[in-house]
Amino acid sequence: MLSMFLNSPSWNLVLTIGIVLALACIFVFSIAHMKRKGIALRRGVAILLYGLMLIGFLGAVLAVFMVWDAVTWAQIGQFLSDMYDFIVKSIASVIGSIVTIFVALIIIKVVKLSLDRFASRSGPLQKRRLTISKVSMSLTRYSVAVIAILAILAIWGINVLPALAGLGILGLVVGLGAQKLINDIISGLFIIFERHFDVGDIIEVDGFKGEVIDIGLKTTKIKNWKNEIKIMSNGDVTKLVNYSKDS
Repeated sequence: MLSMFLNSPSWNLVLTIGIVLALACIFVFSIAHMKRKGIALRRGVAILLYGLMLIGFLGAVLAVFMVWDAVTWAQIGQFLSDMYDFIVKSIASVIGSIVTIFVALIIIKVVKLSLDRFASRSGPLQKRRLTISKVSMSLTRYSVAVIAILAILAIWGINVLPALAGLGILGLVVGLGAQKLINDIISGLFIIFERHFDVGDIIEVDGFKGEVIDIGLKTTKIKNWKNEIKIMSNGDVTKLVNYSKDS
């Protein structure tokens, strides 16, 4: 009788419910314990913790599949063998991709340090240098990211020429359908090069008065004396009063 029960769907259902309940209890207990203790996890530790939770969840799902004979040990072994073969064949591409990402991060870091040093120089044009450095950093991030993505695609044997052509077509489509975005970018360029205001200036836009803390090609951030930050599109900066224009 016991042997028949252990080989019956009822036993499979009991095992499935047990696995699900055990996994749910572990997740709930872990999250509740962290909140109760007030543990402030650093980003790396948090990523590791949630990664372990994800592995536990995938393991529970695999266990449920094995209980219902949807997955066998032979299939798992074949999958691991295929993954090993794929990694061996793609090890050069993986290393090349990692190196590309590392180089891209280094370039961004070096540019940021150079721009920060450029912006930190004292003088009458310090606000102007700070504005130019922020905009240049934004452009650098986008440019390096696009180049790195194309380089990684090329490393994996993907022809990037159609991708470049696709980007051109995509840009045309976006240009036709995102006129507001283009208007914001053009307005941002005028704000930057005509010096309507710089980072650190005190301005008032539509009744909101505060200090300019960031200028991008699309948006501008202003913080008032209450530490409230208003993010507005550059195309919406129309009624402007600059209280620091002559300073």
